[in-house]
Amino acid sequence: MPKPMFSPEELAQLNVPIDSPPMSHAWLLQLRNKFAPTDPVQGMLSRKEHEAWAREFTQQNPVLAGAAIPWLTPGYAAYKSLFRPEGSTPPSLGQVGAGYKGLLQGYADLLKKNPQMEGILRESMQNPWGY
Repeated sequence: MPKPMFSPEELAQLNVPIDSPPMSHAWLLQLRNKFAPTDPVQGMLSRKEHEAWAREFTQQNPVLAGAAIPWLTPGYAAYKSLFRPEGSTPPSLGQVGAGYKGLLQGYADLLKKNPQMEGILRESMQNPWGY
């Protein structure tokens, strides 16, 4: 059984039922929009949102995700540190780690749902550009 995204204490703080379904990127983004950008809960939610985005992107685009997310994740943190988009949280290593964690979760979910995907993923990692 996968580890829950939030501890019971964190869910209570967010006013979310403990037996809630897995949290999607869209749901986490809506939840983040309910809090002020300076609210400390934003730091916790931002990591989970980065993780969910990477997981869902990987599930939808496994080959592109393997080529892009390893670069985009630290690149986005660098962009945020230089330009800090309005309403965004400060960049953190936790967000970068969450992006990589989401990438791995996305591949794990794909393999669970589609065992023959292992061969496709293995081939795409050996030859990501297709030639």
